[in-house]
Amino acid sequence: MKSENLVMMEKTLVEIMRTSNLLEQPFNSIFRKFELTQTQYNILRILRGALPDFLTAGALKQRMVNPTSDCTRLTDRLVAKGLVERKVNPDSRREMHVTITKQGLQLLDNIEPDIQRIIQFYTEKIDSQSNGFIKKLEKIQALTLEFNENES
Repeated sequence: MKSENLVMMEKTLVEIMRTSNLLEQPFNSIFRKFELTQTQYNILRILRGALPDFLTAGALKQRMVNPTSDCTRLTDRLVAKGLVERKVNPDSRREMHVTITKQGLQLLDNIEPDIQRIIQFYTEKIDSQSNGFIKKLEKIQALTLEFNENES
């Protein structure tokens, strides 16, 4: 028989997974409107935040929400859409420099009102005391990374 602590932690982790799935739905609906995936949007935001600098594929992957994604393939698709630009690093021809284009910045500007509408909804419904909750989520993330490293 499971201890009460184990049962509570199992319920907590299942609810986090369920919440994550539910939370993705309105965002994915917005991304579909703009013919983007959640991961492509994440890459565009990361590159915008890095301006005026470029990022390498490795640095980009480290900052991604889902770093298991194939960064090169995703970048190729964004290049094809004209949203990012990729150049060979003059110091290391095996390394690519990636940056967001004006078209990519414009797309983010166009998406922003829809994203802010969702964030505003949650801001109005959840009190400002959620800082402790965020710290607990960060702790679960760190422990999950530790567990995954130990398992590989």
